[in-house]
Amino acid sequence: MWYYDFPVAPGSYWIGACVDAVSEETSTTNNCSSGVQVTVSWPPDLIVESPGVSDTSLTPGQSFTASATVRNQGSGSSSATTLRYYLSTNSTISTSDPQIGVDSVGALAAGGTSLESELVSAPITQGTYWRGACVDSVSEESSTTNNCSSGVEVTVSVAPDLVVESPG
Repeated sequence: MWYYDFPVAPGSYWIGACVDAVSEETSTTNNCSSGVQVTVSWPPDLIVESPGVSDTSLTPGQSFTASATVRNQGSGSSSATTLRYYLSTNSTISTSDPQIGVDSVGALAAGGTSLESELVSAPITQGTYWRGACVDSVSEESSTTNNCSSGVEVTVSVAPDLVVESPG
């Protein structure tokens, strides 16, 4: 049995086999098989990079812009998918954190990127939070363990009340 390395470029190829002619063969026109089409494709691999927020010091319920870049670091094209924004109480962002926004991401070629942003609201409770995003996996993705970003710290606090007193 022989093994053949397939081409390194994605595409459709035809594979067939031929036998060498022997000395007493009456015809050599049928020494090759018909071809079998083989499609070589590489999987996409989506990651979320550069999470950001328009403001890191917020008041309860304040609107702010959350952003992130989705990159296809795989060798094949990806289909369209969804980017989901999350708010966490720690710097590790996961799909079990409360979702605060959603964005559509178009299909990405290998190496392609898409900058996304969404207007979201800060929690109504004071505290320190982290905002990040996760991209939904696509068909045949090579790795789905890297689909969430790191967190960006945001602090929600109540602004001090200013009191104006008349001079005495």
